[in-house]
Amino acid sequence: MDKVSIMRMAMGAIEERVDYEMDRVIANIIDKNTKATGKRKVTITLELMPDEYRQGIAVFASAKEFS
Repeated sequence: MDKVSIMRMAMGAIEERVDYEMDRVIANIIDKNTKATGKRKVTITLELMPDEYRQGIAVFASAKEFS
């Protein structure tokens, strides 16, 4: 079985969502109205649902940025 990066799963949707949230984090960091040294966090949630034959897996992903 060929391995696929988790970021490439769901036809690249996971990678796209993480990139979007990272852009939001960077914008928050450079915003002069936010604490410069405050921690920022991106949370990625992956749900994997195999089919009854264990041959296919549906992947649902979400990412959220917290400042």
